[in-house]
Amino acid sequence: MRMPWQRRSGGDLLVVSWLDQTLAYVRGQGLGNGRYRVDGFGVERQGADKLSDFARRLDGLGLRGCETRVMLRPQQ
Repeated sequence: MRMPWQRRSGGDLLVVSWLDQTLAYVRGQGLGNGRYRVDGFGVERQGADKLSDFARRLDGLGLRGCETRVMLRPQQ
């Protein structure tokens, strides 16, 4: 059984970018040899939501436990 603080097995990878209260993400499942299969992606905007409501919405996406990379834009 995987504990909540442990990463998922299989080398799942999450790539995120954050700009102007908008989170873009791509989730991939590791296939080995540095290859991944995209198994989820999306864009979530905070909009008028309170930070706590936005965090709850993001938590519902099931993105926890993946190895994560953050993509920064040049101005960041």
